[in-house]
Amino acid sequence: MTKIMKNACQKIPVLIKSDEDIEKACQTIIQGKVCPIFTVSSLTGEGIEGLRNFLKGIGKPTFRIQNV
Repeated sequence: MTKIMKNACQKIPVLIKSDEDIEKACQTIIQGKVCPIFTVSSLTGEGIEGLRNFLKGIGKPTFRIQNV
């Protein structure tokens, strides 16, 4: 996955493991060069809280996508 992200998308994959990683990702995501990767279990839900915290941290987009 990291190889694809680096080569095809020109993004730096960052594995999110802690709350500090979440804060850093929220601050750098706006630059468009970082792609956070979360490990989430669909069975136990482990890791979902970190993903939720990230989504809360980045907030809503400030731009509108117009129909083409």
